[in-house]
Amino acid sequence: MSTFFPNKHFPSVDEELRRHMSKQVGMNTEKKLQKYQVYDDHVYERRVVHKFTMGDVDDVEIYIAQPIYEWQQTDHGKWVMKNGRDPQYHINADPVAYGYQVVITAHITPKRWTEYVLRGWYTG
Repeated sequence: MSTFFPNKHFPSVDEELRRHMSKQVGMNTEKKLQKYQVYDDHVYERRVVHKFTMGDVDDVEIYIAQPIYEWQQTDHGKWVMKNGRDPQYHINADPVAYGYQVVITAHITPKRWTEYVLRGWYTG
């Protein structure tokens, strides 16, 4: 059993997913499995749901709080907070803008991801 799935009730899902991923030629299954998680008997995939840039500031964590809060108050943000699991933000250096790029990700089921895209929120 893989150590990726901490919940020991789902070893068959882990094995089935690994078997499916390894059938595809040249796919690194270890990296691909990191973006999947199992909650309540459903497989969720980590997806980028929002991103924005922030200028060169002293303390990025403090300055990104307001844009993240404002995004959470939109229909888009409320939907992600309700239907997604484990939302996280990631801060990356943005050398083009001499600042930071903030990416918000969440685990979402494929069915909900389709709804998300059809609503027109995906800017990929």
